Amino acid sequence: MKRMDQNLPEIAEVEALACAVQNLALSAHAYGLGSFWSSGGVAYTEAAKAIFRSGPRR
Repeated sequence: MKRMDQNLPEIAEVEALACAVQNLALSAHAYGLGSFWSSGGVAYTEAAKAIFRSGPRR
């Protein structure tokens, strides 16, 4: 998540991201695929940060 509008509460953007992930999981299920949402491990490596273009939390 990258905050674009500082006027919105951060929780609103976090919840919007969670809804998007849920929609992806529902789409995968509709196609007969399994999925799960997980973060950690590889998501916190420097290589992953470069791929996701993530920076430090503000």
